Amino acid sequence: MNLHHINLIIRREFLERLRSPGFIIGTILGIVGIVGLSFAPALLQLIGQETTLKIAVVDPHNLIYPYLPQGNDQQPASTPQAAAGQSANPAGVEQAAGASTGARLAFLKADLSDPAVLSDRIKQGKLGAYVVVQGDKATDVTFQMHAKDRPDAVTSSRVLLLLSAASTQAKIRESGLTPEQAASLFAAPGFKIEPIVGGALKDEKAVFQSQFLVYVLLILLYGTTVMYGLAVAMGVVYEKSTRVMEILITSARPIELMLGKVFGIGLAGLAQYVLWVAAGFGALVFSSLGKSSSAGAPQFELASVPPGTLVAFLVFFVLGYLVYAALYAALGSLVNRTEDVNSVTTPITLMLVATYLLSLAALGNTDADYVKWLSFVPFLSPMLMFIRVALSNPAWWEPVLAVAILIISIFFFAWLAAKIYRVGVLLYGKRPSFREIGRMLRTT
Repeated sequence: MNLHHINLIIRREFLERLRSPGFIIGTILGIVGIVGLSFAPALLQLIGQETTLKIAVVDPHNLIYPYLPQGNDQQPASTPQAAAGQSANPAGVEQAAGASTGARLAFLKADLSDPAVLSDRIKQGKLGAYVVVQGDKATDVTFQMHAKDRPDAVTSSRVLLLLSAASTQAKIRESGLTPEQAASLFAAPGFKIEPIVGGALKDEKAVFQSQFLVYVLLILLYGTTVMYGLAVAMGVVYEKSTRVMEILITSARPIELMLGKVFGIGLAGLAQYVLWVAAGFGALVFSSLGKSSSAGAPQFELASVPPGTLVAFLVFFVLGYLVYAALYAALGSLVNRTEDVNSVTTPITLMLVATYLLSLAALGNTDADYVKWLSFVPFLSPMLMFIRVALSNPAWWEPVLAVAILIISIFFFAWLAAKIYRVGVLLYGKRPSFREIGRMLRTT
């Protein structure tokens, strides 16, 4: 192999991709999307604060309304302990009610019970819904909620939770329990999560942020592997269809053409990643500056992002791309029209889709036996081992072994792909069957 030839082809493919409108537009759209995601939590909170669902409460005996949130509050006026004369703990109820999710709830005492009038107010937009409290005792009370449209599942759950809490408080007051009895009845038992001997537990917020980050990186890993793999195949087919390949093959060997194309397009992908990551971190730094002024807003802290996760992502992206790109180039060399690329590369794409779906299942159970064993399979390793490194604590030798297997697989698939590529680049006319490909490989 002539390294000078490979270097020239790499430079050509890299610069050609950088100048292409698709690369420029994709990079800009990716930056806009990443920056938008960085500010999405604050935007959602702002929308939630500005949206209020007004609910009128028809409570003839005034059994429930005194214990419901008053005005724009998100927690009951008093908790079971407060109803029994103890100190309230509204923070827990507020979190359970999903205070930062969706529209705010405002319960208002209805000044009448006529369903027609209340329905007209809902149609006019003065109310979002009204709830009828049925029953003359707290112990047999039931609720009926009337709305123009069925509320979403989150809103329905929050309304039910607040009505249930108010009903419980009314029952305590009606039962005549002493403050001590009520406090004992509703006191939460002690509960702590402790690490095993010699172990350590991650902070709950850090775990959530790690899972979210890994999920986003998985989407990038899957999407860009497919995108750049198809770009390799498309590039080969384009050169065949325009007869450029016949000129290139006189100056460079097929293996040099294939390696130059794979590495050149891969470097373009890395350049795009660098721009996206820089934009994402810049947006996170900028949004974190207003953390103190937006109390209660969910924040993604840069300090909680483990550097090892980003390093593992980069390593497994490069290795995974090289495994799949060589196969995409080999299969792309077997067809003459760009319209046939998707059909000939369907097996590889389906394998990537299956790996991605399996990775989503592994997110919730990274220590499952099947995840451990499959994370060493070359086609599955880039995603599954990345998940284990980012979210679990595999033994030091496991990712090292997975990387070693991937490197060996890259050389094997590159050798196999080079043989297919050497036969396919000058193959015109009818697409050969897999049996014919096997026969040609044995004779080359």
